[in-house]
Amino acid sequence: MDKALSFARWLYSLFYICSGAFWFYYRLIGVDWPNHKETPAAKALTSALTESGIVDPLIAATCLVGGVLLLFRRTAPLGIAVLAPLVTGIFVFHA
Repeated sequence: MDKALSFARWLYSLFYICSGAFWFYYRLIGVDWPNHKETPAAKALTSALTESGIVDPLIAATCLVGGVLLLFRRTAPLGIAVLAPLVTGIFVFHA
């Protein structure tokens, strides 16, 4: 059971590390993030947040930091606390 929990923690952390790293990678090479079909209201919200210039780097940094914290057993609870507002915001946005 302990190995299964460690594997799940590592998988979860790698997802968030890759998400944050991909955003910085796309930003550094100057390629736009892939576009997905959105409703007009969702498009307006995401466009406003992106145009602010602070929300996207903050989300990417939060993903990177939270993912790295999840890699280690000792800092995993802090990683969950760092990622909880982000996950809650994503859930509320899609709900």
